[in-house]
Amino acid sequence: MTQEKPKLFIGTIIFGALTRPYLSFFLESLKNQTYQNFKLLIHDNTEDNLGFSKAYNTLIHQALTSGADYFFVINPDVVLESNALEKLIKALEHDDRLASVMPKLRRWDFANKTFTKIIDSCGLGLVPCLNFFDYGQGEEDKEQYDQGQIIGSSGAAALFRLKDLVHVAENGQFFDEHFFMYKEDCDLAYRLALAGFKSKLVPEAIGYHDRTSAAGSFIIRFFNRFKRSHQVNRWAFVNQHFLFIKYWHRQTIGEKFLALIRMKIMFLEALIFEQYLLPCYKTIWHGVKSLKRY
Repeated sequence: MTQEKPKLFIGTIIFGALTRPYLSFFLESLKNQTYQNFKLLIHDNTEDNLGFSKAYNTLIHQALTSGADYFFVINPDVVLESNALEKLIKALEHDDRLASVMPKLRRWDFANKTFTKIIDSCGLGLVPCLNFFDYGQGEEDKEQYDQGQIIGSSGAAALFRLKDLVHVAENGQFFDEHFFMYKEDCDLAYRLALAGFKSKLVPEAIGYHDRTSAAGSFIIRFFNRFKRSHQVNRWAFVNQHFLFIKYWHRQTIGEKFLALIRMKIMFLEALIFEQYLLPCYKTIWHGVKSLKRY
């Protein structure tokens, strides 16, 4: 790694046995990058789990203190092709309007040691009632999303311009720490977009992500919920409501109507199928009092 002052800090969060199998592959992919003017920061959440948002905020503050220009949020279960960082940095340096860029992520079938052509994420999209999704997820990559516009970068691999993160920070928090984990990348993406910043997929930068569950049809997504841990579903349930609360006033009348329908459906699903989610409404109520509104 180069000895000159790094412009880029790379941050990743590890969590014991869950991330250990990936680390040698992850570190090797960084070692092989054609762009080497970076410093790697690793936060270990194994014993004292700060969650995604707070742990990353700690790392981002370190990068700012060190005078970095860019910060790359990346999961340890992601590997990059050798020129990915170079392509991402080049995209940011050539367009000042961009607050974030991301590589095209394809599915890494880690169990079978296979890099596939199946899309994991080509960026975050948004449809009415604050429903965020990953473009192309589960589809074969035929370059069909290469030129599409995205609202933000997936938290699995997102390169940010640090001064733009500072611009949208909430009380010194870049990722809102109400979001312990899950959907915190959607929240940050939306804040950047509302502030007038752009995000972009850099399709020539390629990464591979081993995702344990992925989107699909409504039926597939519904039954995938029952495969996830109760804690993961709690975080997702609470944080979707936090998105409703934070950005309610930014929605049109029609979007508010759809959001109300979605909230009612979420309540009925919890009442009928997942009663363990019902105590989450206490956390949501506390959020009503403490979340920043837009």
